[in-house]
Amino acid sequence: MLVENSEIFLKLRPLDIESIETFYINKLRNYPKKDVIIIIDFVVDKKLIFELNKWNSYLGLTKNILVVVIDNFDIIQFNYDNLLVVPTAEEAKDYIDLENIKRDIEKT
Repeated sequence: MLVENSEIFLKLRPLDIESIETFYINKLRNYPKKDVIIIIDFVVDKKLIFELNKWNSYLGLTKNILVVVIDNFDIIQFNYDNLLVVPTAEEAKDYIDLENIKRDIEKT
């Protein structure tokens, strides 16, 4: 599941919803102050969206962000959610880079 653990972010590629739930419960707290990119290669349903919103809320408490990568997603599925969904991992990384620049500017 763990694809990359950089200084700034974690990049995860879960196999299924259960691996997302397990990581959330057992491992996410081991990576404080990291933004998270989750690459989804399986069917998106309401249960997955609920779980991702849980991650989003948790990361928001530490002022970190969650970026979800879904190649072909239906915007209607995410209409009422605060999830940031992008089509590529590179766009996710770019977004996190921009957010980090913004955070650095706000500190000064």
